[in-house]
Amino acid sequence: MNTLWNAVRWDWRLLHRSGVAVPVVLLMLVLSALAAWSGMDAGRDWRAQLEQSQTQSDLQRETLLGKINAGDGWSAAPYSAKGLIVLPPAPLADLAVGRSDLDPRTGDATTFGQSHTLFRDYQIASPLALALGRFDLAFVVQALLPLLIVVLGYGVLSEERERGLNRVLAVQGVPARRLLAARIFARAVLTLVPLLVVLALLLVPGGAALGAPLQRAPRFACALTLIAAYAAFWWALVAWISTWRLREGQTLLALLSAWVLLVLVVPALAALLTRSAYPAPSRFELIAAARAQEIAGTQRSEALLGEYAHDHPDMDAAASANLPGWAKSVFVVSREVDERVAPVVARFDAALAAQQRAVERWQYASPALIVQRGLMAAAGTDERRQAVFRAQALDYFRDYREHTGQMMLAGETLDADTLSSLPRFVFVEPPLVETARRLTAPMLSLWVLALVLFVLAWRGAGHRRIVAGD
Repeated sequence: MNTLWNAVRWDWRLLHRSGVAVPVVLLMLVLSALAAWSGMDAGRDWRAQLEQSQTQSDLQRETLLGKINAGDGWSAAPYSAKGLIVLPPAPLADLAVGRSDLDPRTGDATTFGQSHTLFRDYQIASPLALALGRFDLAFVVQALLPLLIVVLGYGVLSEERERGLNRVLAVQGVPARRLLAARIFARAVLTLVPLLVVLALLLVPGGAALGAPLQRAPRFACALTLIAAYAAFWWALVAWISTWRLREGQTLLALLSAWVLLVLVVPALAALLTRSAYPAPSRFELIAAARAQEIAGTQRSEALLGEYAHDHPDMDAAASANLPGWAKSVFVVSREVDERVAPVVARFDAALAAQQRAVERWQYASPALIVQRGLMAAAGTDERRQAVFRAQALDYFRDYREHTGQMMLAGETLDADTLSSLPRFVFVEPPLVETARRLTAPMLSLWVLALVLFVLAWRGAGHRRIVAGD
């Protein structure tokens, strides 16, 4: 153990004298800090958007209540109210922004709305961020950490021959295995410690904006385990390729080729093949179908209203007689359009689900895909949380529309009490155990792959000692 520790310290001194250690540590620290700052900024933007939407909704509610108290009959109609739908910031949005800049976060439930248009008019807060993508810690881990590992580790064995250090090591009688293990450990510390320091600091200040640290800690644990497995894979790959007896330049080229293949090519190929194999239906088809059904529903609105009254015998026909004809018509037509376009919407949902299943299978072809999807899942910025939000939002939307529609047809009016009693949307976070279960298989596969590569590197190094002529 003392010999191994001495080899580690010797390698650190060697890196320091070569002028490599300090720049690598500083670069990793700066990249991690910038990514953390960008992620926290994204989390603050998300929280600010939520608060702005809530403030605007409260203001509209107060304005509506003021008009009702002033005797405005139109404002007292149930269809004048709106139900706010908001998605809270993801628990670890500062770690991995993921899809959160692309997917809608807010919407309104109304008496006359249609569910397939619920999130049609949402706005992107930053078009530049949408075009370029967010610089976050997930990107640093997925793309930049492997590059630093390659740059720092490609000469762990070959540089002895290149620089004539093999004679010094031969005199000392240092086994190749011990040298490889010591140098891999020494250099892994230089790349991981700055990242882990930033992640540890992020846990407390980030929690103040996005949630309690105790709620974020289990997700951080999953993320750290995944990051450790990813780093272990790349160091194992470096160790294995280093035993091929290549020259430094050849080793660097082999490792850079692996980085291009695993980080750039395979994820892009997976996305291309997935979209080609499971194309989503045309959006124009949905728009055309909805418009056709809206026209047909308007033409038979009286019949639809009669059918609704038949299904709701408790509805007071006399009370609804004073309602404007357009109000009753739009309400029943909106329900009819939703039912008629449901098959088209279902095809969209089926295509999206098939794409996600395909990507889940493809992730095992690249450790970069595993860590990307895993960090997004741990952060809560993946497609699963968005799908849960959409499902809950649609259920709330239909419930709100039905509730206020029945109030309207029953001749009820709004006042302070009834306005406060209207359904409110509360997002229910998916269970953390479900996220952990989804991460288990990809994480284990990454650890197993790293272990296999380490074993191959260990066998490749052999039991021989480094000699002067090696």
